[in-house]
Amino acid sequence: MNLPHPQEFLTLQEVVAAARANLAPGPWSYLVGGAETETTVRRNRQALDSLAFRPRVLVYASILAAIVIGAAIGLYVRVPLKVDVIRDRAAIAREVEGGRIENVYRLQIMNTAETRRTFEISAAGLPTLEIAGAAKVELEGTASRMIPVRLRVQPGAAAAGTHRIEFVVSAVGAEDVSVREKSVFIIR
Repeated sequence: MNLPHPQEFLTLQEVVAAARANLAPGPWSYLVGGAETETTVRRNRQALDSLAFRPRVLVYASILAAIVIGAAIGLYVRVPLKVDVIRDRAAIAREVEGGRIENVYRLQIMNTAETRRTFEISAAGLPTLEIAGAAKVELEGTASRMIPVRLRVQPGAAAAGTHRIEFVVSAVGAEDVSVREKSVFIIR
């Protein structure tokens, strides 16, 4: 007798059909007829029912599917650029050449994409606000770097005190990859 492997069956009816095909008519009638107390029929039915789909399998499969779907959504909606602004507290505001007021910041730029990108840094919020030094940085894929940034304004451009500014970091060649971060510029 050549029996198929249990994983080849999808329904209980397929199991019964395979048993009928593999058994001679005498044993099949004895099995189905439940000789004497019909205990055989009851036990056979229980054995077939134990092969049925179990609720815990459904629960585990749904949990696994939820994890896979969550991971796929997380990868799809991942932000390709992250920026953190850290204000240098050692030098609150200093006067540099030409009487300009300078504040120093550190930008942590994180390229979460898999490709190398060049990012352009700009700042807005005060008249005559400009970046002193290089305003472009190149990062490898999935890399992070701290960039010192010095912002300067002309003397008399704004009153003494704290002024809201905004850093804009944009990927060159990818207009949709841009982050805006708020900070403050101090004038004494």
